[in-house]
Amino acid sequence: MKYKEEQIKNHNKQNYKKILIVLFVVIFILLCISFSLNLMQKKIEEPELSYGNIKTVKQVVEYYKARYISEEESKEEGYYMDVNLKFTILPYDENDNSNEDYYNDFIQDLAKVINYKNFKMIDNENDITIKVICENRKIVSIIINDIEDYFIYMNSRNKHEKLCRN
Repeated sequence: MKYKEEQIKNHNKQNYKKILIVLFVVIFILLCISFSLNLMQKKIEEPELSYGNIKTVKQVVEYYKARYISEEESKEEGYYMDVNLKFTILPYDENDNSNEDYYNDFIQDLAKVINYKNFKMIDNENDITIKVICENRKIVSIIINDIEDYFIYMNSRNKHEKLCRN
């Protein structure tokens, strides 16, 4: 009799283990399904920003991985709009490599979106102000921190500093 009782207890323990394993697997599967549905819902709500569907100033800023803060009518005469943002890519990296192409592309795309009207890009955190002057649907001047041809100026200055150090 004792032997049968022990067998029944062992059998019950094994059944409990099997039930627990099945429950954990079911819970895991439900969590995976829930996570997948959340991801799909986000994709449906927010279409992925791609170069082809950029239509607003905010979308341009976000496409170039900067943080959009605001846009407003410019208080400075001669400028249509001020775009307040925070650049995540600075004009020069820590090794003094220029990010000129990034800035030129960013400025060009922003000019397209606002129909080539004069504008300013203002990053107060990094102390960068870019003034863009347009004429006849073209950019005619880019002034960064009050320096026209900023990248040419900074490249020559950096080369001069390197020569002086050697």
